Amino acid sequence: MENTYYLFISVIFIIVGIVAVVSVANDINSITPSGQFIQPLKSAPVIIGGIPKSIIGDVQEIEPNPEIEPGQTEAEAFSTFMDTNSPPGVADFYGTDVELNDEPVPVGIVIQAKTELDQVCGEFIVNNQLGAGQYGFLHCSCGGAYDPPCECDNSNPEKPDCPDGGPESWNIEGTPITFYVDGKDATLIGPHDNIWQRDAIKHVNMYARNRCSDGTAYNTCLGYAQRPRRCSESPNTPNYLYIEYACDICGCPGPVRNPDFPGPGEPKYLYYNCCPRGDCALEFQVCRAVIME
Repeated sequence: MENTYYLFISVIFIIVGIVAVVSVANDINSITPSGQFIQPLKSAPVIIGGIPKSIIGDVQEIEPNPEIEPGQTEAEAFSTFMDTNSPPGVADFYGTDVELNDEPVPVGIVIQAKTELDQVCGEFIVNNQLGAGQYGFLHCSCGGAYDPPCECDNSNPEKPDCPDGGPESWNIEGTPITFYVDGKDATLIGPHDNIWQRDAIKHVNMYARNRCSDGTAYNTCLGYAQRPRRCSESPNTPNYLYIEYACDICGCPGPVRNPDFPGPGEPKYLYYNCCPRGDCALEFQVCRAVIME
């Protein structure tokens, strides 16, 4: 009886020793070459646009079992089957450094993704869960009931037609995705690219500006009488906004009463002309060669 007791105690000590060795080994694997200890992360639900992925559910796999039509090869039947039954395509994007007007993008702002055919494939509303300046996952999908098609082909009646003015045939795989922050196209700064790949998860940071330095909203005119201005984007530098004179877009003031009327030959009203450099001049005035602030 005494020998059985000591044998039981010995087995317990051996088990405890094995657990301790495994624990130490795991800790050693969590130490970087610089000696920094990395706390292992606990598993957490993957979030897509604020919805746990477990709620959405996984895409069901399809068991390929095509029916071979008369005169059709097995490869052709398989290709037709997969074109008809392929699940929707998904590429996920996220970012940890997103700026709007040189500040972390605030909560409530919409980040939108579009295909190169200008079709919305997904969007994400910046929320308190992640905080300002971050987004993800942005679920850029195609082929679903509410998604743009994954491909189009004007010559194939079994596939969706391409948009007017677009290519004759197109496939989303391997094409770039354009991002918009609060409606303004963003400049991407990596570290990953913006190429759509099925089931990929990519880290894409970005910045955008939709206001000039004086607070004027992008593409908005200011009514400065003879010098109408607009917050515009530089044609050479993306997301660089500046105030330009733009009477051709913003227009000139309406007619003004002629102070010399009713003098001989004087019209009752004087009208403004839009000068080539963007300012306005009364009809009897000469457009300035150089606009000075």
